[in-house]
Amino acid sequence: MPEFLFVYGSLRPGLVSGAMRQIILGLPPISAGSMPGRLYDLGPYPVAVVDDTAVTRIEGEVLALPKDPTVLAALDDYEGFRPDNPAGSLYRRIRHHVSALDGRSLRCWVYVAPCEPPNATLIPGGDYLIWRTRRHAASRPE
Repeated sequence: MPEFLFVYGSLRPGLVSGAMRQIILGLPPISAGSMPGRLYDLGPYPVAVVDDTAVTRIEGEVLALPKDPTVLAALDDYEGFRPDNPAGSLYRRIRHHVSALDGRSLRCWVYVAPCEPPNATLIPGGDYLIWRTRRHAASRPE
């Protein structure tokens, strides 16, 4: 069975940079997708809070993961997730169903917040790519 990764923030192909760029751009894109919850801006990156009862959605992209375990290990390292100590991690890595554009429900790995972040800005519409583009456009001098 194929493994999938849902990315919604700084790992999205249109935003990824640095050492993760080569890894992410090497993962085959499957579909745009969304899942129920809230997306918050923490400044340099966003964080998702999964909430199956939410009417709001987190927008992102589904990528195929290779069988190579070093890829998931590199993602864990980047996201501050420690499989040996999930409680002490910056993010949690969970499996969650993501709705693809074609209506499929794909079970994906996704990095999420361990709790609701205090004093964080809610991203309306749940799309970090759009949010970031608008935020940068608004901060440019005319």
